[in-house]
Amino acid sequence: NAILKEEHPVIVIENKTDYAKKILHHQAANYVYEINEDDYPVVQARPAVSVPDITVVAYGGMADVVNNLLTNIFLETDLKVELIVPSLISSLPINVIVRSVNRTGRLVVIEEGSAYAGVGAELIAQVTEATEERIKTRRIAAHPVPIPSVKSLEHTVLPDKERILEEIKLHFT
Repeated sequence: NAILKEEHPVIVIENKTDYAKKILHHQAANYVYEINEDDYPVVQARPAVSVPDITVVAYGGMADVVNNLLTNIFLETDLKVELIVPSLISSLPINVIVRSVNRTGRLVVIEEGSAYAGVGAELIAQVTEATEERIKTRRIAAHPVPIPSVKSLEHTVLPDKERILEEIKLHFT
């Protein structure tokens, strides 16, 4: 509905294999899921009874990968994640992310695209400029090669569950 109300052209980037998928269909135990009222909403998943230790931003297909890892991240690192999933990346929801990062002091951006000059780089730059305290940040993105069109090779290049867990363990524990 928000796209139909736009005066200017809108580009929707969507993977054909994801047409039938519902993002964040599975909800992790002991997490509360909230969606804001923005035209292009932001979904937040946070621990139900404790304060998060780390803010993770993911969008597109990576949002589901991270959402399915929330319990594992806690079990393997003792970190409680607040997951933020924006549906619009051309005008990032910096205010939502900054509020979370001001509480956690840590920000990880996980994306399928390139780390170099990618959305995650811009997001980290904007959040760093908007926070008053020093924060610890990390980008987890595709390896620095062209994304293959062959599915088996694509899985080698994109972040997977094991790599995400290892990066978080290495840099935040």
